[in-house]
Formats: sequence, C-alpha cells, structure tokens
Amino acid sequence: MTSPAEIRAHILAFISGPLDAPDDYDLRQHGAIDSLQFVQLIADIESKVGATVDLSALDPTDLTKIAALSRHIASQVGVRAEV
Repeated sequence: MTSPAEIRAHILAFISGPLDAPDDYDLRQHGAIDSLQFVQLIADIESKVGATVDLSALDPTDLTKIAALSRHIASQVGVRAEV
C-alpha cells in the first residue's frame, strides 16, 4: 500500500464510504469518521505500511479530505521505501 489510490481505497474500506467519493470528500464533514475513528484509521494505516505517519505538514483544512490525506501518506511511504 504505497500509492495514493491504494491508500484511498484502504481509507474508504475502513470507513465503509462510497467508492466513488470525490477527491475533496471530507470524511469528518460528511460524518463518515469522528476523531477517535480518525486516530484508529491512522494507526491502522501505520500498521499496514510499517511506519509512523507524520501529519504535521498537512494543512489542517485538508486533514480529513480523502485525496489530500491519501497523497500525503503516499508521499511519506514512498520516501521511506526509497531509503
């Protein structure tokens, strides 16, 4: 699970969300996830990729938007995979 598409699919499966959700779909705004579930989602992703995900560089307004979150995590996982 290293590409934005793979991470997006994992997020949508985790929340049982619509597979055709638009890129700007906000998980929290649409009630698909709450704060605790978000933490659980990140922990689940971290266990799958075998690394800690740093969200500090992600704009807070994009934190729960599916495409921005997927790209951000993929960029971190990709960098770690190259090292």
